Amino acid sequence: MSEPKNKKIKHIDELPEDLTVELPEHLVEYIISTYLPIQYVLQNHVVSKTFREAAIRSRDLDFGRIYSRRRSQSEVVHIIEEIFNQHKGSEINRFVLILNHIGVEDKVLSWVKTCLSKNIQELTLNFSKSKKVMDLSVDFSAIETLTVLNLRWCKFEIPNNTPKGLRLLRTLALMKSNLDYGVKAEMIKVVTMAMVMSGARDDDERDNRRDDAGDNDDRDDRRRG
Repeated sequence: MSEPKNKKIKHIDELPEDLTVELPEHLVEYIISTYLPIQYVLQNHVVSKTFREAAIRSRDLDFGRIYSRRRSQSEVVHIIEEIFNQHKGSEINRFVLILNHIGVEDKVLSWVKTCLSKNIQELTLNFSKSKKVMDLSVDFSAIETLTVLNLRWCKFEIPNNTPKGLRLLRTLALMKSNLDYGVKAEMIKVVTMAMVMSGARDDDERDNRRDDAGDNDDRDDRRRG
């Protein structure tokens, strides 16, 4: 016999208002850091402690639109610096920075190195606001987790002109970047090879799925027979 409708409603009313308190801490951290973009967090961080904590756990540090609220250069640098200084997440999947780097080169380099130490996958650095190339003392060839590398107005070097570590790189964009032609050519080769290998893996997976589907059809036919 089913429960009366009013009794079911009573059970719902008895649920806690903040259901997140019932979730394990590591699960809350994962949801916040993975699915909340940093721009959304910054807009709502005064609402609750959850949003305040989200900023220093976020894996998606996209500051591409941070100037949209008419912030000054010093305010932007302060916000980004605060997030990086307090960042508690074990990984940063994405970092997008569009900034006038003049006068804050050391800070920018520190942010980039923090991202590299936390297995960055997508990195976009755009210093076109300054109209001056940013000299990055970073060996991008050693970053094995990178899948997207988008650099504008940047200067960097790759030891021995060999980008050995960029095996997962799928997207490469270098605009107004001071880079030896030989290094550019080698990086393009790496991306092309990675795309070929990725396509081959996708083909193998499709073939395996077709084979599995065919085996299932054969078993179904035998059962019906």
